[in-house]
Formats: sequence, C-alpha cells, structure tokens
Amino acid sequence: MSVRQYRLTEHPDIDPSRVFTGEVNRLHSFSNQRSPFDVKNPFLAPVLVNKELYKEGDRSCMHIEFDIADSKLRYDTG
Repeated sequence: MSVRQYRLTEHPDIDPSRVFTGEVNRLHSFSNQRSPFDVKNPFLAPVLVNKELYKEGDRSCMHIEFDIADSKLRYDTG
C-alpha cells in the first residue's frame, strides 16, 4: 500500500517573488536566461503541448512541444 508522505499547503499571503520555483541553476534563472545555451547552461523552455499519442502495456509515446521562440535556438528534425 502506498502512503502519501507530504501535505500541500497554500500560502496566498506570501510574495511570489520570494517563492523557490525549482530552477536547476540559480534563483530566477527561468526568467533571466542568457545565451549561449549548452549542456551546462540549458534553455529552460516552457511546455506548450504535452499529449500521449498511444499507450500499450508498459510502453507509451508522447508528443511534447516546447516554446523556444525567444531563445535564438534552431530545431532541425532528424
């Protein structure tokens, strides 16, 4: 049996700028990103589309689109 070991508590009176949003590098890195982007400085792109194309047994195929409009990155299929 799985037992939940956490509790979600909302604090509407806290200033949103003081909330940690889970950035992988430094605080506010999601809103203050700088190029060049590479393995050590990834572009943190918001997800536009996230849908499951199919699921069979323990396998699935997802279609995910990221918004890279302001990143100056180029995507090539392949």
